[in-house]
Amino acid sequence: MSWRRWSSRARDGLMTLRDVFRWAKRLALSDQTDWQQCLADQGFFLLAARCRNVVDESLVKATLEKHLKRTISAERLFAMDSVYMPSNIRNGDLTDCDIELTSTMRRMIVLCAQAWRCNEPVLMVGDTGCGKTTVADIIAKGKLLSVNCHERTETSDFLGSLRPIGDGTFRWVDGIVVEAMKEGRPLLIDEISLAADSVLERLNPLLEPSRLLLLTDAGTVAEQVEAKDGFNIVATMNPGGDYGKKELSKALRNRFTEFWCPSELNADDMKSIILRRMRYWTPREKMPSKECIATCLVQFVTWFSSNYSHIFRCRISIRDVVAATELFVSCVDRAGSVSRAFYHAISATILDALGAVPTRMSFDRLALVDDSIRELNAIMRRELQLGFEEVGESFSVTIHGSSDEGFIVSDFVIPFGPLRPSMPATFTFEAPTCKRNVYRLARALSINKPILMEGAPGCGKSSTVVALAAATGHPLTRLNLSDQTDLSDLFGSDVPIVLEDGSASFAWKDGPVLNAIKNGHWILLDEMNLASQSVLEGLNACLDHRRQLFIAELNRTFEVGAGSGRSRFFACQNPRKQGGNRRALPKSFVNRFTSIYAEDLTADDERIIIGKCFSRDLDEDVIAQMVAVKETIVHEISTDGHFASDGAPFEFNLRDLLRWAELTVKSKDIAYAFDLIFVRRLRTPEDRRKMRNIFVEKFGLQCLPSIASISISRSRIRIGKVELSRMDSHMSSQRYLLSSQLTLLEHLAICVHMNWLTLLVGKTNIGKASIVQILADLTGTKLYTMRLTSETDALELLGSFEQVTDYVDLAKVKNGCARLLSNHKGLRDAVLKCEDSLALRLSLQSAAYLVDGETATHLNGYVEALYRNTMRFEWVNSNFLDAYANGYWILVENVNCCSAAVLDRLNTCLESNGTLILSERGDSEQSISAHPNFRVFFTMDPANGSISRAMRNRSIELFISPEENGWYHRASDILSIVSPEQSDEHLMKAFRFVLDAGVHLTPEQLLQLKVLLQGMPLEQVLKAVNVKGVNYMEVDSESAGSGSLLRYPLVSDGLLTTLDDWKCAVWKMVCTDGDLLLGAVWCLLSATPHRIISGKLRSTFPSDYVLLSGLMDIIQSNRFDDEFLPFDERFEGPLALRLADRIADFSLEDKIILRAFNIWIWAQMKAIKSEDGSAACFSTAFLKKEILIDELPSECVRYVSGFIDELLHLFPNSYCNLPCSFNLLIESAWNVLLFVRTACEKLHNRTGCASMHIAWQRLSGT
Repeated sequence: MSWRRWSSRARDGLMTLRDVFRWAKRLALSDQTDWQQCLADQGFFLLAARCRNVVDESLVKATLEKHLKRTISAERLFAMDSVYMPSNIRNGDLTDCDIELTSTMRRMIVLCAQAWRCNEPVLMVGDTGCGKTTVADIIAKGKLLSVNCHERTETSDFLGSLRPIGDGTFRWVDGIVVEAMKEGRPLLIDEISLAADSVLERLNPLLEPSRLLLLTDAGTVAEQVEAKDGFNIVATMNPGGDYGKKELSKALRNRFTEFWCPSELNADDMKSIILRRMRYWTPREKMPSKECIATCLVQFVTWFSSNYSHIFRCRISIRDVVAATELFVSCVDRAGSVSRAFYHAISATILDALGAVPTRMSFDRLALVDDSIRELNAIMRRELQLGFEEVGESFSVTIHGSSDEGFIVSDFVIPFGPLRPSMPATFTFEAPTCKRNVYRLARALSINKPILMEGAPGCGKSSTVVALAAATGHPLTRLNLSDQTDLSDLFGSDVPIVLEDGSASFAWKDGPVLNAIKNGHWILLDEMNLASQSVLEGLNACLDHRRQLFIAELNRTFEVGAGSGRSRFFACQNPRKQGGNRRALPKSFVNRFTSIYAEDLTADDERIIIGKCFSRDLDEDVIAQMVAVKETIVHEISTDGHFASDGAPFEFNLRDLLRWAELTVKSKDIAYAFDLIFVRRLRTPEDRRKMRNIFVEKFGLQCLPSIASISISRSRIRIGKVELSRMDSHMSSQRYLLSSQLTLLEHLAICVHMNWLTLLVGKTNIGKASIVQILADLTGTKLYTMRLTSETDALELLGSFEQVTDYVDLAKVKNGCARLLSNHKGLRDAVLKCEDSLALRLSLQSAAYLVDGETATHLNGYVEALYRNTMRFEWVNSNFLDAYANGYWILVENVNCCSAAVLDRLNTCLESNGTLILSERGDSEQSISAHPNFRVFFTMDPANGSISRAMRNRSIELFISPEENGWYHRASDILSIVSPEQSDEHLMKAFRFVLDAGVHLTPEQLLQLKVLLQGMPLEQVLKAVNVKGVNYMEVDSESAGSGSLLRYPLVSDGLLTTLDDWKCAVWKMVCTDGDLLLGAVWCLLSATPHRIISGKLRSTFPSDYVLLSGLMDIIQSNRFDDEFLPFDERFEGPLALRLADRIADFSLEDKIILRAFNIWIWAQMKAIKSEDGSAACFSTAFLKKEILIDELPSECVRYVSGFIDELLHLFPNSYCNLPCSFNLLIESAWNVLLFVRTACEKLHNRTGCASMHIAWQRLSGT
């Protein structure tokens, strides 16, 4: 047999001396008279039972029969009346339980019982759901202790460790293995293959026949522990080959009695299991019998397995059959139909999971569901006969949340929890897909299994669970997992504490999961497939039929709960194919869940959801158009391979629509909101142009980039259409406002106003961090900065325990005590001789008994100070957590350089109304809410990769385009960055010349240039930084000096004044064509009362100040809320996002505008010269009787000259007092100017007075 086994593939299964010894021992302990038959049977148990296929098993059997001359019958060995079956099972101890002893179960029971009879450690190997742990529990007769292994299991989890006892000291606490040995109880080591071999090797002495264990860490003397009678070990593992699974080493496997647990179910066994689970249910009248129902389920499972098992990695297991049966029994009476209940059972356990369970190949999910339902109807029609009714996906879903019975979803009832039911404002159960998801969740909640939801980002997985928990009044503990999440983050750990006497110690703090289990909360584990293998395996016992949680540090087992107040586990995850360090879950883990595939939201869903949130502010047609725009964008991306390919993949889903609607409602500008939410993330001008065209086609409105301006006061700042409050007037960034960044600054201000997470994407040195710093300075907000790397972990984002020492100056204490004891020389000398704090403390305590009361009080004060002079551990918040709690801003740079899973740890706190459970600190019972002023900014360089799609979807992504927002493409910005001091005209000409020559310097070259300019001529600097394509001899030419450069002011404490000066200079510069009055008028209307009062307008426009002086008096005679804001806020466009609503009264501003406009009209009319041959010239000549009336081009021309004189007397003062509306007066004044201009122009030979007649008609119309 050894030779035959060596020649086969399973050569790891060779029989060893240990097997021979076990075989001999079993024979010696047997009371059978036929020793050869006993030897054959026990040889079959030891050698054939470990074989993982029928061929190897048959080979072992044939070899035993050949050499021992006996027949081996597996049916006889594993029958209920077998001599090897435990007597209590033969006597019917399991008659009243839910366990059906199938042939496979009987086989495992016999094999395990025979091994334990000889005190052999057992290793059961088999696929998930085959009943390994159930068998162990049966053989242990309810006395079983269990521990789950994972890759981070330590020796102390088995044997024990030194534990803090609360008074600063530690004591040894036995581990579960030592406890089981001392109490004589069976021990289950689940998933033993996942633990490190070095850890398991520590148990080697226990696996030998002597069953001894030497504890060397329990105290000063080593303790030898001997296992009492009743102690046995059973270990379980899944075969290698699955995700996260591995085989146990050959050395360790050889110490166990190993046997294989087959997972295949025949029809008879499956039917018996179903009938066993139905034993307490009695069909009502006219319902089919249990036999018929069991036959239907068996036939469907057999059909599905034979047709589709090649697609899925997880086959239908006993767990699935049991779950389907339990769900059928739970809902059949309420559904009132066997067919409906049967459909619910199959859908919840098999069909709802399609799309979420791991597969080997792609398939059409909807087609497979239709095929399955068609076959299900055919089976029920054939087997149920009179009780049959057609079933399908067309069931109407009804939801009633106000029933006394509970939260009713069609045929299912979810009992209410302890809290008052409520409904999240941004969620609705009326959307078809949301309703289906809630329906599937309610159906899955009918049985006691955890629920796993998988779907694309934004499809509503987590929000559905959160909404359902709120609607049913169940407290929900929500946790985000990552590959850095440890079991201690979930279940708890020992954390440092400070005792009342000031000494340091450690105490156990429950983790959020353990705390939720104790209090019966629902538990939502988000991003499940980001968790490490150790976390997944550590959760196993909570999720299977045991419903237990073993904490090795406490050596305690906690029951997850039972009844309506029990804890329920929910898990959500995005598909593995979306990346972000997501991994496939092991089959054994997935099989413990009721899996639900969450479909993407449809257009109808999105319309209903947005309508629920914004129906008061947005019409249904507008909402429908918004959804249509989003659908068109998604369609164009999927069909046009070039559109939005740079930076792909982009997600456009419900989150974007909700943000678009929210910003539209607040800004009253749907195009403005669309530009920020949809356009600004795209990375090429062509993509942005196409995106805007999609909007124009649907809405018929132009979507143009906004032109931002800036105004600032002591309490507020306005950037474009956004108004923000200022927390502090101090500004210290010493950065220049750049014209290239003003639009981006406005977009950032919108995100701050709306409390949205912002993701800035752009090349290195383009100004991502500086623009955030500038906005923080402008608003007077404290800004923290964090730079992430590939080594960044979750503790750097949140905080950690750090060693802290309260240092007390020993010499100072001794001198103070010496002064107190100056009258007690002996005590004083004893104190001064002390060399450490302990000796000094003891000396002072002794002295306190020998001195008067007042001196003793002072000495005891020093003693207390010395008690505090100890090292302790204290939690120190990270910058992120400090900002989160105190309302600061946090800039996280290079977010794509760290693990995506680390960043996903922040998911829950970055959502609207999100909270953070700081399990790392031990505060699992209290969630931390973000301060209202807290804001987060992420930056990343796309050259270093991207972040997870889920995190991108949670943020407003802003791409900093080099063409639109690159500071190194504008001469004034280059001048501000490269040469911040007042530069000479030559340098300004040089920058303009280089740009006009088509040469674009990189940011790196410009920063080099900044340094070199401090000591070298410009021409040498340009050569040094390798600028090609420039003829340096032409830099001083006149062409290089055309135009002027005017840079923005510096962000500093004097910005309020310098920004005013800059605006004056701008209006003066743009009006260099000679019309300085127009510049003065613009400056007046955009001015601040502060500037007018300070006389800046007079110094900038001295020649035109007299004309406007009357307006100055009117402005200065009125009081303003803030004299540093523009006189008329409408000048810079409508203020969409303001801090507080303003009374819509602009009568004073309108009065000033009208008078200023009339002054300019009057000045323009005065400046117009009458040309020869014009209507005014003809009129003047006629009035002077220089020509006759027949010589006029038109008879009405004779009145033109006088009419113009009257107009000059009417403007600028009397015209303003006419009893007309503001708009009419403005339009009329413009028509007056147009008429005067046409009247003074030379008449055309062909058209004559036509232009003047048209101007007169326009004027007559107003």
